[in-house]
Amino acid sequence: MGYYTQEKFNYNEVIIYSRKSQSDDPGQSVDDVLAKHMTMLQEYAERELGGRIPEENIYREVVSGESIDGRVEIKKALARIEDPGIKAVLVVEPQRLSRGDLEDCGRLINSLRFTKTQVITLMMTYDLENKMERKFFQDELMRGRDYLEYVKEILFRGRFAAAKRGEYILAVPPYGYKKVVNEDGANTLAIVEEEAVIVR
Repeated sequence: MGYYTQEKFNYNEVIIYSRKSQSDDPGQSVDDVLAKHMTMLQEYAERELGGRIPEENIYREVVSGESIDGRVEIKKALARIEDPGIKAVLVVEPQRLSRGDLEDCGRLINSLRFTKTQVITLMMTYDLENKMERKFFQDELMRGRDYLEYVKEILFRGRFAAAKRGEYILAVPPYGYKKVVNEDGANTLAIVEEEAVIVR
């Protein structure tokens, strides 16, 4: 196995895992992102695997949790690859599988490696029994993790700066208040008198 090569699996031997990521275009809805990915993955399956992946072999997820423990569908997918009839998982890119910490990455790699499950992406196929390809795959996961940490830091700085300016940055206002937009276009709070009476 190597770059741009792939064992010829049957489409019934492959599962799809699709997850919306924080790095996706914020202008696109969740449904748009997942539909776009599904189109690309199914076109690949028809072209390279001889047919479309059946619905029962597809796992879709929209989560903000980084850890595998907080993601229901990836856990289902990892349980599914224990079936000897499943030979590979098809994803848009390795980072869709995990952007967790080293422990999470190791857990994912070991699950794939010990079940002899290959990872098919739109660019290449990773055979994790191959030491070099396993290293490439791990590097891709960690690159995604580093990018996620960078994005989180930028978002935190932006939220911190907004809070210092007196903006209200949480999604839900406290009881007795409502969120309003001031003259500067910033989110702030206004008193809801009928609730404020109870608070007072």
